[in-house]
Amino acid sequence: MANNEANLATAGKAAFFEERSNFKANLLKNPNYFGTFPGLGDVVKEIKYNTTYEKLACLGLNPGTGFEAEGTLEAVIHINLPSGYDSGPCGAGSTEWVRFYVEDGATWTDLGATGVTVYNLAGSTFPVSYAVAIDLEHVKKFCTVENVLNVRAILSWEFEPPANQPHFVPVWGNAVDARVQIAPAFFEEVPISSLIGSGLLKIDPVVEASIDVTETLPAKAQQALSFAQLKELYANTSVPLHRFGFADAAKVGAKPLEDVISAANAVKNLTATSTNLSVGADLAAILAAIEGLEGDTTYEQLTCAGYNPQTRTLEAVISIKLNGGYSGSLCTAGSYEYVSFFAFFGGAWNAQGSAQVNVHDLTAVTPGHPVNYAVIRLSNLTTELCESLTAVPLRAILSWQTVPTGPDFIPVWGNVYDTHVQPQINTGIEGENARVLRIGDVGVIGIQSSVNPSLTGDYLANPTGVAEDCNNADDSPFGGTIGIEGAFTLNPAGTFNPVTGMPLPGSHPVLYQAYITPPSGPKFQLTNGFGIGVFPIGAPITNPEVVIPQQAVVTPYPVNGGASTALYYTYYESADGQLVNPRVVAWFAAGGLPEGNYTIEIDGFAWDGLMYQPMSPVSKTFYVYNGYIPGGERPEPTLGLTSAADCGNITVGDVITGFYSVADEFFGSVTIEMTPLNLGATPIAMPTVYLSNFNDGPETVVYDGTNTFGTSGTFTIYTGATDPNKTPPTQTPLPPCGYTIQLTATDRALVNTTCNPHVTQEAVGFCLVAPPPTIG
Repeated sequence: MANNEANLATAGKAAFFEERSNFKANLLKNPNYFGTFPGLGDVVKEIKYNTTYEKLACLGLNPGTGFEAEGTLEAVIHINLPSGYDSGPCGAGSTEWVRFYVEDGATWTDLGATGVTVYNLAGSTFPVSYAVAIDLEHVKKFCTVENVLNVRAILSWEFEPPANQPHFVPVWGNAVDARVQIAPAFFEEVPISSLIGSGLLKIDPVVEASIDVTETLPAKAQQALSFAQLKELYANTSVPLHRFGFADAAKVGAKPLEDVISAANAVKNLTATSTNLSVGADLAAILAAIEGLEGDTTYEQLTCAGYNPQTRTLEAVISIKLNGGYSGSLCTAGSYEYVSFFAFFGGAWNAQGSAQVNVHDLTAVTPGHPVNYAVIRLSNLTTELCESLTAVPLRAILSWQTVPTGPDFIPVWGNVYDTHVQPQINTGIEGENARVLRIGDVGVIGIQSSVNPSLTGDYLANPTGVAEDCNNADDSPFGGTIGIEGAFTLNPAGTFNPVTGMPLPGSHPVLYQAYITPPSGPKFQLTNGFGIGVFPIGAPITNPEVVIPQQAVVTPYPVNGGASTALYYTYYESADGQLVNPRVVAWFAAGGLPEGNYTIEIDGFAWDGLMYQPMSPVSKTFYVYNGYIPGGERPEPTLGLTSAADCGNITVGDVITGFYSVADEFFGSVTIEMTPLNLGATPIAMPTVYLSNFNDGPETVVYDGTNTFGTSGTFTIYTGATDPNKTPPTQTPLPPCGYTIQLTATDRALVNTTCNPHVTQEAVGFCLVAPPPTIG
């Protein structure tokens, strides 16, 4: 941070310290204390969009290649000061929340929120850059259409931005807008019927009737445009020779000189125009132009980079600034932006891998209105004890069409971006050489013995505030098939094949066993097979993931002093950069098992040069609840009408009444709604179902800490012209028809390593009839 920025930040810190430290208390006393919730109280001290402590620096889209999702929106947060984040790394810290939106037409669609835990980092150099990301799955269009969309990210410290409020004003934080390009659809992914419907494919109706139009067509791989094609493409543009000829010049320069001369002689004897760059005036002009050219950001620029130590992801955002010079349109192979990451620790720069993103010429790019791309790379970076944790330097190097070769690499096209990032903290239930990190989708710090005597169960899950965790957990048990994540002392460098990820001959990777202790009975070993995603250090940038079937096998090596016939899993992460994502070490199929406390125990074994020696075992207890009782499924709902028999007649204008109840050991929520219905092509506006004991909107009751075992009450529906709860108290009467009232009940379980509960539904129907005609 420049001196003037540092001085401003220090002054801002002093000015806002009291409001920052009392942020939660002030909002609880008065939601509009800072002026961000008009109508909910008087403004005491107006603070809006304050970026003294944190600032959202950039936003971009990774269209999806290799292991990434179909599309991933990525943002980087700058932490500006050494304090103001509630605690140091040994405490709970605080959460930087980011909610993402994409603009569809005139509507902003909420993509959800994610967060990252941050801490006071005394002794660090600032800013410290954190990365967050969320999936963006959007309708793809063919390459003939530039699918450029507006996206938005809203940063808010300690207060999660409310859903579906794209104009929300945070107290601490800011909003960033960007333009992104959705990756085009490939022909081999689209049914023939869609190609016909879009007008891209014409087939004789007789032929169409005889083929399966739900099938897809094979597509040719996109070939990069030749030098001659690029020269013709950019002939009447401002794209210079040394830009579009750069990649070919680099290829020529990488060949042995005798091969280049030989190729030039062959081209000289051809009568046709050469399609390849070789020795001659063009090559000489390119080499002369790029000689001494360093870090040119005319076409692309790396605007930020960061690390998320909780998800182990490095991210960077690239701004594409011109509409040409990227080797062709979306219907061509285009070109690639490469980003290599390096982190400084242990007295040296350590390579953290490279990532790439495919870019093209886009007419939508205009001066001052770039399109932002992003790259993502998994990395263990480094781990520090919380007592001594400080940020470490991170260097990201952007290079168009060539992969950076080291931390001192200076790109011709691109730039170098330096920042600082937080290392991982040793978290989890830790033994001497092993850790249990997560159960299901909850970090172990969120699974604690219950202090509420009214609750059924023990060791329930609650929010951790950590990205990727189930922060909707609320005294929640686990159900179904449960993933166990963990880590061990890393295997030494040279343990695994750098391309396949498999153990090298003669190596001795860490082995481990997983055991479950049930509520009653002896503990038993987990030996089921499962797939894991391994990222070898030498894997291709385009597809770094190798899927390996993780099997429990008998080891041929002596374990703890003797030959072993027991079964062991292999741990696949290593000190030279190979890692696994997610770090699942075992899967526990708990579906159908009795509810109660279960304990996972992980026993690791490391090679000492002669044999495998045991590590200190680690364990974690968690509560299992599968939502079933003999003769029925939980939650158990009842729903009935008191104003008519089920499927009976009700006259338009009458008030419908009924009763409901939900019983469950871990009650979550109940919602009662009228099922949507269309008359012809016109949807009917459904009336509100009013619950007698709602606590989350008129149609919903949720767990509030007291209604642990369920809830019950009555409901009311107004079918006529007067609804006293409306302002004004009128609505359009329902037309005569058949209708359904549906109850949806959930428990609080986290099922099958997701953040989703068990769900049960119940319904009743009625016929709404017209009133009898008035006589006379």
